[in-house]
Amino acid sequence: MIRKLLLSALWLLGSVSFTWGTNYLCPIDLGPDVDSCEGEAVVLDGTAAGSGNTYLWLFESPIGSGNFTPIVPAETGPTLTVTTTGVYRVEVMTSSGNCSDMAEVTFNPNPPDLGPFEIELCDDNDDGIQFFDLTFIDAQATGGNPDLFVSWYETLADENAGMAIADPTSYANLINPQTVFGRVESSIGCKTIVELTLIVQPQPAAIQPTPLTICDDNGDGFALFNLHEKDEEIAGGDPLLNISYHESQADALSNINQLISPYNNVVPFIQVIYARAEDSSTGCFKVVELELIVWVGCPIVDTPPDDIFVNEGDDDGLAIFDLTVNESLMLGSQDPGLFSFTYHETLSDSDTGSNAIANPTAYQNIANPQTIYVRLTNNDNGSYVLTDFEIETDGILGLEELLSESVVIYPNPVQNNVFVHSNGTLTDLEIRVFDMNGRQLITESTDRIDVSQLPAGMFWIQVSANGQRLIKPLVKE
Repeated sequence: MIRKLLLSALWLLGSVSFTWGTNYLCPIDLGPDVDSCEGEAVVLDGTAAGSGNTYLWLFESPIGSGNFTPIVPAETGPTLTVTTTGVYRVEVMTSSGNCSDMAEVTFNPNPPDLGPFEIELCDDNDDGIQFFDLTFIDAQATGGNPDLFVSWYETLADENAGMAIADPTSYANLINPQTVFGRVESSIGCKTIVELTLIVQPQPAAIQPTPLTICDDNGDGFALFNLHEKDEEIAGGDPLLNISYHESQADALSNINQLISPYNNVVPFIQVIYARAEDSSTGCFKVVELELIVWVGCPIVDTPPDDIFVNEGDDDGLAIFDLTVNESLMLGSQDPGLFSFTYHETLSDSDTGSNAIANPTAYQNIANPQTIYVRLTNNDNGSYVLTDFEIETDGILGLEELLSESVVIYPNPVQNNVFVHSNGTLTDLEIRVFDMNGRQLITESTDRIDVSQLPAGMFWIQVSANGQRLIKPLVKE
Protein backbone atom coordinates (compact mmCIF):
# COMPACT_ATOMS: atom_id res chain seq x y z
CA MET A 1 0.00 0.00 0.00
CA ILE A 2 1.51 3.32 -1.07
CA ARG A 3 -0.16 6.33 0.34
CA LYS A 4 1.04 9.92 -0.15
CA LEU A 5 -0.53 12.71 1.85
CA LEU A 6 -0.68 16.43 1.03
CA LEU A 7 -1.49 18.03 4.30
CA SER A 8 -3.01 21.41 4.92
CA ALA A 9 -3.10 21.07 8.64
CA LEU A 10 -1.11 22.12 11.60
CA TRP A 11 1.65 19.70 12.57
CA LEU A 12 2.67 20.24 16.14
CA LEU A 13 6.12 18.91 16.97
CA GLY A 14 7.15 20.02 20.39
CA SER A 15 6.51 23.76 20.52
CA VAL A 16 6.95 24.26 16.78
CA SER A 17 4.00 24.39 14.38
CA PHE A 18 4.09 23.78 10.62
CA THR A 19 1.60 24.65 7.89
CA TRP A 20 1.34 22.18 4.94
CA GLY A 21 0.91 23.66 1.52
CA THR A 22 -2.05 22.49 -0.53
CA ASN A 23 -0.10 22.43 -3.87
CA TYR A 24 3.10 20.88 -2.56
CA LEU A 25 4.52 17.67 -4.19
CA CYS A 26 5.85 15.37 -1.41
CA PRO A 27 9.58 14.67 -2.05
CA ILE A 28 9.75 11.35 -0.08
CA ASP A 29 8.84 7.81 -1.18
CA LEU A 30 8.95 4.80 1.13
CA GLY A 31 8.43 2.53 -1.86
CA PRO A 32 5.99 -0.36 -2.19
CA ASP A 33 4.67 -2.37 0.72
CA VAL A 34 7.23 -4.92 1.92
CA ASP A 35 6.89 -8.71 2.38
CA SER A 36 9.74 -10.04 4.50
CA CYS A 37 10.44 -13.04 6.75
CA GLU A 38 10.45 -13.38 10.49
CA GLY A 39 13.85 -12.87 12.00
CA GLU A 40 14.85 -10.35 9.36
CA ALA A 41 14.85 -6.54 9.51
CA VAL A 42 13.48 -4.02 6.98
CA VAL A 43 14.87 -0.48 6.63
CA LEU A 44 12.36 2.14 5.53
CA ASP A 45 14.03 5.18 3.96
CA GLY A 46 12.14 8.47 4.12
CA THR A 47 15.11 10.69 3.25
CA ALA A 48 14.11 13.95 1.57
CA ALA A 49 16.46 16.11 -0.51
CA GLY A 50 18.08 19.04 1.10
CA SER A 51 19.34 19.73 4.57
CA GLY A 52 17.70 20.72 7.77
CA ASN A 53 14.80 18.34 7.31
CA THR A 54 12.86 17.16 10.34
CA TYR A 55 11.38 13.63 10.56
CA LEU A 56 8.88 11.84 12.76
CA TRP A 57 7.95 8.14 12.45
CA LEU A 58 4.51 6.88 13.44
CA PHE A 59 2.88 3.44 13.74
CA GLU A 60 -0.73 2.52 13.00
CA SER A 61 -2.31 1.18 16.15
CA PRO A 62 -4.32 -0.90 16.03
CA ILE A 63 -3.58 -2.06 12.47
CA GLY A 64 -6.35 -1.10 10.10
CA SER A 65 -7.73 1.63 12.39
CA GLY A 66 -6.20 4.58 10.52
CA ASN A 67 -4.98 5.88 13.87
CA PHE A 68 -1.23 6.67 13.85
CA THR A 69 0.75 7.42 16.96
CA PRO A 70 4.40 8.38 17.28
CA ILE A 71 6.76 5.47 17.96
CA VAL A 72 8.06 5.47 21.52
CA PRO A 73 10.83 6.31 22.07
CA ALA A 74 10.61 8.85 19.28
CA GLU A 75 12.20 7.94 15.95
CA THR A 76 13.27 11.20 14.27
CA GLY A 77 15.82 10.10 11.70
CA PRO A 78 15.32 9.73 7.94
CA THR A 79 15.37 5.90 8.14
CA LEU A 80 13.61 3.39 10.36
CA THR A 81 14.61 -0.25 11.00
CA VAL A 82 11.47 -2.37 11.28
CA THR A 83 11.19 -5.90 12.79
CA THR A 84 7.44 -6.00 13.49
CA THR A 85 4.53 -6.35 11.08
CA GLY A 86 2.52 -3.12 10.72
CA VAL A 87 1.82 0.13 8.82
CA TYR A 88 4.48 2.80 9.27
CA ARG A 89 4.33 6.53 8.37
CA VAL A 90 7.01 9.12 8.18
CA GLU A 91 6.19 12.85 8.45
CA VAL A 92 8.81 15.25 7.22
CA MET A 93 9.21 19.04 7.28
CA THR A 94 11.55 20.47 4.68
CA SER A 95 12.41 23.99 3.67
CA SER A 96 10.06 23.57 0.74
CA GLY A 97 7.12 22.22 2.61
CA ASN A 98 5.77 19.39 4.68
CA CYS A 99 4.40 15.93 3.77
CA SER A 100 4.25 12.27 4.73
CA ASP A 101 4.33 8.77 3.24
CA MET A 102 3.54 5.37 4.63
CA ALA A 103 4.22 1.70 3.88
CA GLU A 104 2.96 -1.62 5.17
CA VAL A 105 5.58 -4.13 6.26
CA THR A 106 4.61 -7.83 6.68
CA PHE A 107 6.92 -10.38 8.31
CA ASN A 108 5.87 -13.82 7.09
CA PRO A 109 6.60 -16.92 9.17
CA ASN A 110 9.51 -19.16 8.22
CA PRO A 111 8.76 -22.83 7.47
CA PRO A 112 8.86 -24.98 10.61
CA ASP A 113 12.02 -26.96 11.38
CA LEU A 114 10.75 -30.56 11.45
CA GLY A 115 14.23 -32.08 11.74
CA PRO A 116 16.77 -33.25 12.43
CA PHE A 117 16.60 -36.14 9.99
CA GLU A 118 18.62 -39.30 9.33
CA ILE A 119 19.09 -41.65 6.41
CA GLU A 120 20.80 -44.98 7.06
CA LEU A 121 22.09 -47.14 4.23
CA CYS A 122 23.97 -50.42 4.37
CA ASP A 123 27.51 -50.64 3.09
CA ASP A 124 27.93 -52.92 0.11
CA ASN A 125 31.73 -53.06 -0.12
CA ASP A 126 33.03 -52.05 3.32
CA ASP A 127 34.28 -48.62 2.19
CA GLY A 128 31.85 -46.55 4.28
CA ILE A 129 30.51 -44.77 1.15
CA GLN A 130 27.02 -44.99 -0.31
CA PHE A 131 24.84 -43.01 -2.70
CA PHE A 132 21.97 -41.25 -0.92
CA ASP A 133 18.73 -39.88 -2.35
CA LEU A 134 18.45 -36.73 -0.23
CA THR A 135 15.09 -35.91 -1.80
CA PHE A 136 13.65 -38.86 0.11
CA ILE A 137 13.48 -36.45 3.06
CA ASP A 138 11.75 -33.62 1.15
CA ALA A 139 8.20 -34.63 2.09
CA GLN A 140 9.18 -34.94 5.75
CA ALA A 141 11.04 -31.64 5.74
CA THR A 142 8.08 -29.76 4.24
CA GLY A 143 5.48 -31.59 6.29
CA GLY A 144 3.73 -32.30 3.00
CA ASN A 145 3.13 -28.59 2.33
CA PRO A 146 3.06 -28.16 -1.50
CA ASP A 147 3.95 -24.48 -1.17
CA LEU A 148 7.39 -25.32 0.24
CA PHE A 149 10.39 -26.67 -1.64
CA VAL A 150 13.76 -28.04 -0.52
CA SER A 151 17.32 -27.68 -1.79
CA TRP A 152 20.36 -29.46 -0.32
CA TYR A 153 23.86 -28.27 0.54
CA GLU A 154 27.07 -29.91 1.75
CA THR A 155 27.87 -27.10 4.19
CA LEU A 156 26.24 -24.04 5.72
CA ALA A 157 28.75 -21.93 3.81
CA ASP A 158 27.49 -23.49 0.58
CA GLU A 159 23.92 -22.69 1.63
CA ASN A 160 24.83 -19.06 2.30
CA ALA A 161 26.49 -18.90 -1.11
CA GLY A 162 23.58 -20.65 -2.83
CA MET A 163 25.79 -23.55 -4.01
CA ALA A 164 23.32 -26.43 -3.91
CA ILE A 165 24.27 -30.10 -4.40
CA ALA A 166 23.97 -30.71 -8.13
CA ASP A 167 22.17 -34.07 -7.95
CA PRO A 168 20.56 -34.62 -4.55
CA THR A 169 19.00 -37.87 -5.79
CA SER A 170 22.42 -39.57 -5.94
CA TYR A 171 24.79 -38.00 -3.45
CA ALA A 172 27.91 -39.89 -2.30
CA ASN A 173 28.83 -39.10 1.29
CA LEU A 174 32.33 -37.77 1.93
CA ILE A 175 32.73 -39.06 5.50
CA ASN A 176 30.76 -41.44 7.69
CA PRO A 177 28.61 -40.20 9.32
CA GLN A 178 28.09 -36.87 7.52
CA THR A 179 25.67 -34.00 8.10
CA VAL A 180 24.26 -32.09 5.13
CA PHE A 181 21.85 -29.17 5.19
CA GLY A 182 18.46 -28.61 3.60
CA ARG A 183 16.96 -25.24 2.83
CA VAL A 184 13.18 -25.42 3.24
CA GLU A 185 11.86 -22.37 1.41
CA SER A 186 8.51 -20.75 0.74
CA SER A 187 7.45 -19.04 -2.47
CA ILE A 188 8.30 -15.61 -1.03
CA GLY A 189 11.77 -16.74 0.05
CA CYS A 190 11.26 -17.40 3.74
CA LYS A 191 13.50 -20.30 4.72
CA THR A 192 14.50 -22.67 7.48
CA ILE A 193 17.70 -24.73 7.51
CA VAL A 194 17.33 -28.38 8.55
CA GLU A 195 20.02 -30.95 9.30
CA LEU A 196 20.22 -34.38 7.69
CA THR A 197 22.70 -36.98 8.95
CA LEU A 198 23.87 -39.60 6.49
CA ILE A 199 24.96 -42.91 8.04
CA VAL A 200 26.48 -45.91 6.29
CA GLN A 201 26.00 -49.00 8.43
CA PRO A 202 28.58 -51.79 8.07
CA GLN A 203 27.78 -55.13 6.55
CA PRO A 204 27.41 -57.97 9.05
CA ALA A 205 30.60 -59.92 9.53
CA ALA A 206 29.01 -63.11 8.23
CA ILE A 207 31.44 -65.98 7.69
CA GLN A 208 31.59 -68.13 4.58
CA PRO A 209 30.62 -71.55 6.01
CA THR A 210 32.25 -74.88 5.36
CA PRO A 211 30.12 -77.32 3.32
CA LEU A 212 27.18 -79.01 5.02
CA THR A 213 27.59 -82.71 4.43
CA ILE A 214 25.44 -85.77 4.91
CA CYS A 215 25.78 -89.43 4.01
CA ASP A 216 23.50 -90.97 1.41
CA ASP A 217 21.90 -94.23 2.48
CA ASN A 218 20.63 -95.29 -0.97
CA GLY A 219 23.01 -93.70 -3.48
CA ASP A 220 20.48 -91.38 -5.16
CA GLY A 221 22.27 -88.16 -4.16
CA PHE A 222 19.39 -86.76 -2.14
CA ALA A 223 19.13 -86.34 1.63
CA LEU A 224 17.56 -84.19 4.34
CA PHE A 225 19.81 -81.38 5.61
CA ASN A 226 19.46 -79.58 8.93
CA LEU A 227 20.39 -76.15 7.59
CA HIS A 228 20.45 -74.53 11.01
CA GLU A 229 23.53 -76.56 11.91
CA LYS A 230 25.40 -73.78 10.09
CA ASP A 231 23.75 -70.83 11.89
CA GLU A 232 26.45 -70.42 14.51
CA GLU A 233 29.30 -70.82 12.04
CA ILE A 234 27.86 -68.19 9.68
CA ALA A 235 27.00 -65.76 12.50
CA GLY A 236 30.46 -66.12 14.01
CA GLY A 237 28.97 -65.89 17.48
CA ASP A 238 27.13 -62.60 16.82
CA PRO A 239 23.77 -62.91 18.61
CA LEU A 240 22.27 -60.06 16.56
CA LEU A 241 22.50 -61.95 13.27
CA ASN A 242 19.43 -63.79 12.04
CA ILE A 243 20.20 -66.49 9.48
CA SER A 244 17.82 -67.59 6.74
CA TYR A 245 18.42 -69.90 3.77
CA HIS A 246 17.31 -69.54 0.14
CA GLU A 247 17.65 -71.56 -3.07
CA SER A 248 18.73 -68.57 -5.18
CA GLN A 249 20.87 -65.53 -4.58
CA ALA A 250 18.04 -63.31 -5.81
CA ASP A 251 15.70 -64.77 -3.19
CA ALA A 252 18.32 -64.22 -0.48
CA LEU A 253 18.86 -60.60 -1.54
CA SER A 254 15.10 -59.98 -1.54
CA ASN A 255 14.55 -62.06 1.60
CA ILE A 256 11.81 -64.14 0.02
CA ASN A 257 11.10 -67.88 -0.22
CA GLN A 258 12.97 -68.90 2.91
CA LEU A 259 13.80 -72.58 3.01
CA ILE A 260 12.33 -74.72 5.75
CA SER A 261 14.74 -76.97 7.63
CA PRO A 262 15.20 -79.91 7.35
CA TYR A 263 15.64 -79.30 3.64
CA ASN A 264 15.70 -81.94 0.92
CA ASN A 265 18.19 -80.91 -1.76
CA VAL A 266 16.78 -80.57 -5.28
CA VAL A 267 20.12 -80.97 -7.10
CA PRO A 268 21.70 -84.38 -6.47
CA PHE A 269 25.02 -84.81 -4.68
CA ILE A 270 26.21 -81.16 -4.71
CA GLN A 271 23.95 -78.09 -4.49
CA VAL A 272 24.73 -74.46 -3.62
CA ILE A 273 22.16 -72.53 -1.63
CA TYR A 274 22.43 -69.03 -0.12
CA ALA A 275 22.42 -67.92 3.50
CA ARG A 276 21.26 -64.42 4.39
CA ALA A 277 22.77 -63.05 7.62
CA GLU A 278 20.74 -60.01 8.72
CA ASP A 279 21.63 -57.70 11.60
CA SER A 280 18.50 -57.30 13.71
CA SER A 281 19.64 -53.88 14.96
CA THR A 282 20.40 -52.24 11.59
CA GLY A 283 18.60 -54.38 9.02
CA CYS A 284 21.85 -54.68 7.05
CA PHE A 285 22.60 -58.09 5.64
CA LYS A 286 25.19 -60.17 3.84
CA VAL A 287 24.59 -63.16 1.60
CA VAL A 288 27.03 -66.08 1.57
CA GLU A 289 27.02 -69.38 -0.27
CA LEU A 290 26.44 -72.69 1.48
CA GLU A 291 27.42 -75.89 -0.32
CA LEU A 292 25.30 -78.96 0.38
CA ILE A 293 27.13 -82.21 -0.26
CA VAL A 294 25.57 -85.68 -0.28
CA TRP A 295 28.29 -88.26 0.28
CA VAL A 296 28.17 -91.77 -1.12
CA GLY A 297 30.31 -94.51 0.43
CA CYS A 298 30.48 -92.94 3.84
CA PRO A 299 32.47 -94.82 6.44
CA ILE A 300 30.71 -96.38 9.39
CA VAL A 301 31.98 -97.57 12.74
CA ASP A 302 31.13 -101.22 12.53
CA THR A 303 31.81 -101.87 16.22
CA PRO A 304 32.51 -99.12 18.77
CA PRO A 305 36.13 -99.13 19.92
CA ASP A 306 37.05 -100.65 23.28
CA ASP A 307 38.66 -98.65 26.04
CA ILE A 308 42.36 -99.30 26.48
CA PHE A 309 43.99 -99.97 29.86
CA VAL A 310 47.73 -100.26 30.41
CA ASN A 311 49.12 -101.28 33.79
CA GLU A 312 52.80 -100.39 33.98
CA GLY A 313 52.98 -101.01 37.69
CA ASP A 314 54.74 -97.72 38.44
CA ASP A 315 51.68 -95.98 39.80
CA ASP A 316 52.59 -92.65 38.09
CA GLY A 317 49.41 -92.28 35.98
CA LEU A 318 51.38 -92.19 32.70
CA ALA A 319 51.82 -94.86 30.05
CA ILE A 320 52.52 -95.39 26.36
CA PHE A 321 49.44 -96.48 24.39
CA ASP A 322 48.93 -97.99 20.97
CA LEU A 323 45.74 -96.20 19.91
CA THR A 324 45.40 -98.21 16.70
CA VAL A 325 44.55 -101.57 18.29
CA ASN A 326 40.81 -101.00 17.69
CA GLU A 327 41.01 -100.20 13.97
CA SER A 328 40.02 -103.65 12.66
CA LEU A 329 37.15 -103.67 15.16
CA MET A 330 35.87 -100.31 13.90
CA LEU A 331 36.32 -101.13 10.19
CA GLY A 332 34.58 -104.49 10.25
CA SER A 333 34.21 -105.64 6.64
CA GLN A 334 35.02 -102.26 5.08
CA ASP A 335 38.05 -102.13 2.77
CA PRO A 336 40.92 -100.67 4.82
CA GLY A 337 42.48 -99.38 1.60
CA LEU A 338 39.58 -96.91 1.15
CA PHE A 339 39.68 -95.39 4.61
CA SER A 340 42.13 -93.78 7.01
CA PHE A 341 42.14 -93.23 10.76
CA THR A 342 43.31 -90.14 12.66
CA TYR A 343 43.32 -89.70 16.42
CA HIS A 344 42.76 -86.45 18.28
CA GLU A 345 42.84 -85.07 21.80
CA THR A 346 39.66 -82.97 21.38
CA LEU A 347 36.30 -83.46 19.72
CA SER A 348 36.56 -80.21 17.75
CA ASP A 349 39.92 -81.26 16.30
CA SER A 350 38.48 -84.60 15.22
CA ASP A 351 35.52 -82.86 13.59
CA THR A 352 37.75 -80.52 11.58
CA GLY A 353 40.46 -83.11 10.99
CA SER A 354 43.13 -80.89 12.56
CA ASN A 355 45.93 -81.51 15.06
CA ALA A 356 46.00 -85.27 14.61
CA ILE A 357 48.16 -87.20 17.09
CA ALA A 358 51.49 -87.62 15.29
CA ASN A 359 52.37 -91.15 16.47
CA PRO A 360 49.19 -92.98 17.49
CA THR A 361 51.03 -96.29 17.97
CA ALA A 362 53.14 -94.84 20.80
CA TYR A 363 51.09 -92.13 22.47
CA GLN A 364 51.70 -90.95 26.04
CA ASN A 365 48.52 -89.86 27.76
CA ILE A 366 48.10 -86.29 29.07
CA ALA A 367 45.30 -87.13 31.50
CA ASN A 368 44.27 -90.25 33.30
CA PRO A 369 41.74 -91.41 32.32
CA GLN A 370 41.67 -89.62 28.96
CA THR A 371 39.22 -89.62 26.05
CA ILE A 372 40.68 -90.18 22.60
CA TYR A 373 38.64 -88.99 19.60
CA VAL A 374 38.75 -90.97 16.36
CA ARG A 375 38.05 -89.73 12.83
CA LEU A 376 37.48 -92.40 10.18
CA THR A 377 37.65 -90.80 6.71
CA ASN A 378 36.79 -91.98 3.18
CA ASN A 379 39.94 -91.17 1.21
CA ASP A 380 38.03 -90.68 -2.06
CA ASN A 381 35.36 -88.15 -1.11
CA GLY A 382 36.39 -86.86 2.33
CA SER A 383 33.32 -88.13 4.15
CA TYR A 384 33.99 -89.12 7.70
CA VAL A 385 32.53 -90.47 10.92
CA LEU A 386 33.59 -89.78 14.51
CA THR A 387 33.81 -91.97 17.58
CA ASP A 388 35.85 -92.09 20.79
CA PHE A 389 37.23 -94.32 23.50
CA GLU A 390 39.07 -93.97 26.82
CA ILE A 391 42.63 -94.77 27.72
CA GLU A 392 43.72 -95.39 31.30
CA THR A 393 46.73 -96.57 33.27
CA ASP A 394 47.58 -97.48 36.84
CA GLY A 395 48.15 -95.13 39.73
CA ILE A 396 45.65 -92.50 38.79
CA LEU A 397 43.33 -92.48 41.77
CA GLY A 398 45.39 -93.49 44.79
CA LEU A 399 42.35 -95.34 46.14
CA GLU A 400 43.23 -98.96 45.42
CA GLU A 401 44.15 -99.61 49.02
CA LEU A 402 40.79 -98.37 50.28
CA LEU A 403 38.76 -100.58 47.90
CA SER A 404 41.06 -103.60 48.30
CA GLU A 405 40.35 -103.66 52.04
CA SER A 406 36.66 -104.34 51.43
CA VAL A 407 36.56 -106.20 48.08
CA VAL A 408 37.56 -109.77 47.30
CA ILE A 409 37.84 -111.07 43.69
CA TYR A 410 37.56 -114.86 43.43
CA PRO A 411 38.34 -117.43 42.19
CA ASN A 412 41.66 -116.40 40.71
CA PRO A 413 42.81 -118.34 38.69
CA VAL A 414 39.35 -118.88 37.16
CA GLN A 415 37.74 -121.08 34.54
CA ASN A 416 34.13 -119.82 34.22
CA ASN A 417 32.78 -117.12 36.57
CA VAL A 418 34.55 -114.46 38.59
CA PHE A 419 32.77 -113.11 41.67
CA VAL A 420 33.23 -109.81 43.42
CA HIS A 421 32.42 -109.83 47.13
CA SER A 422 32.43 -106.94 49.57
CA ASN A 423 31.82 -106.73 53.31
CA GLY A 424 29.94 -103.50 52.60
CA THR A 425 27.53 -102.13 50.01
CA LEU A 426 28.86 -101.63 46.49
CA THR A 427 27.18 -98.77 44.61
CA ASP A 428 27.56 -98.03 40.90
CA LEU A 429 29.34 -101.34 40.46
CA GLU A 430 31.08 -101.92 37.14
CA ILE A 431 33.48 -104.77 36.30
CA ARG A 432 35.66 -104.64 33.19
CA VAL A 433 38.17 -107.16 31.83
CA PHE A 434 41.10 -106.08 29.60
CA ASP A 435 43.67 -108.09 27.69
CA MET A 436 47.33 -107.40 28.40
CA ASN A 437 47.41 -104.86 25.52
CA GLY A 438 44.76 -102.84 27.31
CA ARG A 439 41.83 -103.64 25.00
CA GLN A 440 38.54 -103.95 26.84
CA LEU A 441 36.94 -107.36 26.40
CA ILE A 442 34.05 -107.62 28.88
CA THR A 443 31.92 -105.15 30.82
CA GLU A 444 29.44 -106.17 33.51
CA SER A 445 27.44 -104.29 36.16
CA THR A 446 26.73 -107.24 38.51
CA ASP A 447 28.97 -108.93 41.04
CA ARG A 448 29.43 -111.96 38.73
CA ILE A 449 31.17 -111.93 35.38
CA ASP A 450 31.40 -114.83 32.93
CA VAL A 451 34.92 -115.28 31.52
CA SER A 452 34.44 -118.79 30.16
CA GLN A 453 34.81 -117.59 26.55
CA LEU A 454 38.21 -116.07 27.18
CA PRO A 455 41.28 -118.08 26.15
CA ALA A 456 43.69 -119.22 28.80
CA GLY A 457 46.17 -116.54 29.76
CA MET A 458 46.77 -113.34 31.73
CA PHE A 459 44.18 -110.51 31.86
CA TRP A 460 43.39 -107.40 33.92
CA ILE A 461 40.17 -107.09 35.91
CA GLN A 462 38.99 -103.66 37.03
CA VAL A 463 36.32 -103.17 39.69
CA SER A 464 34.72 -99.72 40.00
CA ALA A 465 32.40 -99.00 42.92
CA ASN A 466 31.69 -96.36 45.53
CA GLY A 467 33.68 -93.83 43.50
CA GLN A 468 36.83 -95.99 43.71
CA ARG A 469 38.63 -98.44 41.44
CA LEU A 470 40.57 -101.63 42.03
CA ILE A 471 42.73 -103.21 39.32
CA LYS A 472 44.12 -106.72 39.69
CA PRO A 473 45.70 -109.36 37.41
CA LEU A 474 43.37 -112.20 36.48
CA VAL A 475 44.52 -115.68 35.42
CA LYS A 476 42.24 -117.63 33.07
CA GLU A 477 42.79 -121.39 33.03
